[in-house]
Amino acid sequence: MKKELTRAELTVKNREYWKRRREKAKEANLCSLCLKREATESYTTCEECRLYQNQRRISYRNKNIENGNCIVCFKPNDRVGESITCSLCYEKQITGTQGEKHKLRYQKRIEKVKSFKFDPTKCNTCGGENDTGQFRCSKCRQRTREQSLMLRRERAEKGVCLRCGGEKLPNSRLCQKHWFCDSADGNLGSSKRWKELEELWFKQKGLCYYSGVPLILGINASVDHKLPTCRFFDNRFDIDNLVFCDMAVNQMKRDCTDDEFIKLCHAVAKRHPM
Repeated sequence: MKKELTRAELTVKNREYWKRRREKAKEANLCSLCLKREATESYTTCEECRLYQNQRRISYRNKNIENGNCIVCFKPNDRVGESITCSLCYEKQITGTQGEKHKLRYQKRIEKVKSFKFDPTKCNTCGGENDTGQFRCSKCRQRTREQSLMLRRERAEKGVCLRCGGEKLPNSRLCQKHWFCDSADGNLGSSKRWKELEELWFKQKGLCYYSGVPLILGINASVDHKLPTCRFFDNRFDIDNLVFCDMAVNQMKRDCTDDEFIKLCHAVAKRHPM
């Protein structure tokens, strides 16, 4: 009677098997997955197997997102709509508390990035000849673009956020987080400052700064500069210069300051009383 192997023993056995298989395929210059077609340059697999793996990985990732699971640990996600990872995995990503093995790997990656020297003659992805003079060759750029477009099309058909696959806002292609990211990129100079916009939204309690009209993200909410950037260029990325207001009010305000616009509204109301 065969002894049942533990999960750790099975993992070690599986790794050894794939190591032998890759070495065998490398000697014969064959794909390590199908052992039929020739492996492409700088890869251990052929083009067909690599595309199949990518499609399978994307579909598995989307399936976990649809089922409301974390894409890292595959357990139920308690941050659905905000992120595609659960709070525990998100904490690990932020704080780096993923164990000594992961910390060492992260340190090696940092050292590699610091010692990296850009060679315009070599592709940074496949290591082949670079015909663009940028980080990646034209083939790698085209392949990445096609994969990205395919993923966006799938998410558009399902009616979810194009960036993360979460629940999107009405009349928008993005979820709440990525709506703030896009707005922060244009109004604060970086999408990384999206948290500041989110805090401002909750501070205003979802009401228009000028009229008090309830705002809905993706429908009538917009970001306005109290001091317009065309006249006060130095304040363009200042969070204190930003407010949420109704889209129609924002269009009427145009290049007026907040004080000028409010005075103008009082003048119109005085001229035409209700």
